[in-house]
Amino acid sequence: MNIDYEKIGQRIRGWRIRKKMTQEQMATLIEREPAYISRIENGRQKPSLDTLLRICCALELDISDLLLNMSNVKKNQITTRIREIELLLDGCNDCEAIVILRTARALKAILKQCKM
Repeated sequence: MNIDYEKIGQRIRGWRIRKKMTQEQMATLIEREPAYISRIENGRQKPSLDTLLRICCALELDISDLLLNMSNVKKNQITTRIREIELLLDGCNDCEAIVILRTARALKAILKQCKM
C-alpha cells in the first residue's frame, strides 16, 4: 500500500485553514514546531501515527478525514452534519433533546412530502 503523504499534507492544510488555525497554533496544540507542520503540509515530512492523531485531535477530525480520498465529499458532509447535531444537542437535558429530535423528524417528513 502506497501512502501519499503529499495528499495527506494538503488535507491537513485544508482542514487547518477551514478551522481558521495558523501553523503556529497547531504546532502549539500538538507540541511540535511550526516548521514541522509546514514540512508535513508540503509533503516533505512523513508524520508518525502519533503526530497524525494529535493533528486530528487539534482539528477535531476522524483520522479517516485525512487518510481517505477527499473526493468522498458526501462522507465529509455527513460527518460535518453529525458534528453540528452533536453541538446542537450538547448541554440539552433529555426532554430538550427529545423535542429537538422529534421536531427534526417531523420537519424531514414534511420536506419529503413537499418533494412529491
